[in-house]
Amino acid sequence: MALVNSKRQNRSDNLGPQTRPVVKWQRKQSAPLRHDLLHSLTTVYTTAPNGIITAHNAEQGDIRWQRNLHALIDASGALSAKGVLYVGSRKGMVWALDAQNGKVIWTHKLSSGLSADILLANDTLYLGNRGITALTLDGAERWHVAEPSAVYGSPAWHPKGFVVYATMHGELVALDANGKRRWRSEIAGGADAGPSLGEQGFIYVGTYLGNLIALDADGQVQWQSKVDSPLYAALSVGKDHLLRVASAQGEVLGVDARTGSIQWRFSTGEAISAAPTIAQEGAIYVGTEGNMVYSPSSRGHLLWTMALGAPIVVPPLLLPRHLIVASTDGYLQALGFSHD
Repeated sequence: MALVNSKRQNRSDNLGPQTRPVVKWQRKQSAPLRHDLLHSLTTVYTTAPNGIITAHNAEQGDIRWQRNLHALIDASGALSAKGVLYVGSRKGMVWALDAQNGKVIWTHKLSSGLSADILLANDTLYLGNRGITALTLDGAERWHVAEPSAVYGSPAWHPKGFVVYATMHGELVALDANGKRRWRSEIAGGADAGPSLGEQGFIYVGTYLGNLIALDADGQVQWQSKVDSPLYAALSVGKDHLLRVASAQGEVLGVDARTGSIQWRFSTGEAISAAPTIAQEGAIYVGTEGNMVYSPSSRGHLLWTMALGAPIVVPPLLLPRHLIVASTDGYLQALGFSHD
């Protein structure tokens, strides 16, 4: 399974390191790593912008297989529980790969290029391009709903049976499983990262204008908060009723998911463009464009920091004994820890 679930909550069921971890292994890729990491129990998958997909042994980092799709990749893929890896390209080609060996199972050509991370939910692939396209897991198109502009924010699947996504012209849209529109709500500013879903069915989204907005399942705004910075990263939703909100100006905010009130602030002093990862106990792991990994506690107090070699623009991946970090110099690094 991937770290980012269909609700786009950016949290893990694993306990994380409470003290500074150590580098256990590192592997150099042929291109910057800018897309979310996917994983099974024993394998970590990277998707490079140049179309090279690599499967790494999670414990030692050695390469299990590698496939070059000879395509430009602008968005993160998805991994199914049945061991199928789905990837899409800038020119609209979608591949289903066997996650065990990288062999192509099927391909499908979209009408336009993929611009948003693939969502796998309800036995369906939801792909953001000039709107939203729904594919079966066998690669057949179910429906397509067009939008005036590209959808860059990743869609999310609501437990009430609809997919919800944000548009660049400032709207949040909900479509049912058949592609019929349930509602469309205006939000103040376009969203790059798309919505995240909370425990009570609330839908949370941050915008370029620094607006943080919560809506209910009917698309009605429940609260709005203003952050003094653009919000480019997805919102992370904790089990403790706190959102972890990363700002472009380098702050991580703990925000009450029920009211929108800011409970604490943690400053890195460096731009952040990737969502924080929340551990089971509530600690946070966030990479910055200043080449750093920071770990604030559930209350926003610094636990540890670590300098890496290049900007980090994807969420760290928390596994039982490793925190996997990808950076724009192409390095994939496993930071090891134990709870002994």
